[in-house]
Amino acid sequence: MSAQQDQMYEIVSRFCTNYESEIQALEKLMDDAERDAAGAFSTLADLHVETHRLGGAAHCMGFRFLGGEIEDVDKLIQRYLDMPNLDDTNCLTDVRKRIESLKAYRGDLHPSGSKLLNRATALEVLREGEADTEAMKVRDASRIRLLNRERILFVDDDPYIRALVARTFEDSGIEQIETARNCEDAIKALKEYQPTLIITDWEMSPVNGLELCQVIRNGRTPIPRDTPILLFSAHKTRDDRRKALKAGANKLLGKPVLPEVLIDAVAETVAKRFKLSRRARN
Repeated sequence: MSAQQDQMYEIVSRFCTNYESEIQALEKLMDDAERDAAGAFSTLADLHVETHRLGGAAHCMGFRFLGGEIEDVDKLIQRYLDMPNLDDTNCLTDVRKRIESLKAYRGDLHPSGSKLLNRATALEVLREGEADTEAMKVRDASRIRLLNRERILFVDDDPYIRALVARTFEDSGIEQIETARNCEDAIKALKEYQPTLIITDWEMSPVNGLELCQVIRNGRTPIPRDTPILLFSAHKTRDDRRKALKAGANKLLGKPVLPEVLIDAVAETVAKRFKLSRRARN
């Protein structure tokens, strides 16, 4: 196992270990809602944020089935939030049952079941079997030199995903990488860090990645409006791609994403911008 895979394994293991406490935190929010009926709507909104975050983390750690189950809970909460006349009693009972059902997965959650880790291992075996390793080394070194010119900002509301992506870049030799936990922090970083490339999660609250993209493209931030932006999402439907491109995103990446695929996507985006810039000068 490579050093990069060791780091991935450690982060996925941390997610598995902390899963039970994550569910307990959701139950604590439910307790708060049941004690304070007047604040039930506000608590449901908080639950929506947390279930969405946790579902995205499960996808990104390579547990797609669990991510789907958590997303179903999140959709149930969203349906109740959209109701004009919220029945607090019935809705809280339904949501609590669905949250409690998520406990059933804690015993089966192990890094060995992570599709992210399994795919990374398979890819490494494939790469080791390729004959032209010297050419690959030259290509990788050239790619790192290109990317080390960039100041990369990664925005995601989940700490596991931020750690995974930051480690991916650092282990690849890319030195300038900053993370932000939400779009508000990202907007501050635009002024202080002046990123030349941004990767952002799509679904965050209260401002999402699509809205951040639109704000930058409209020229309402301190960075150039054509700064490359890659959107990160658990969904990659044709409609999602259309929305992302309409908002001005350069690329839409699906969760989970292999480190090699992430680096390649960033390198491709940077190389394309470099070629366009060179053509404009000529």
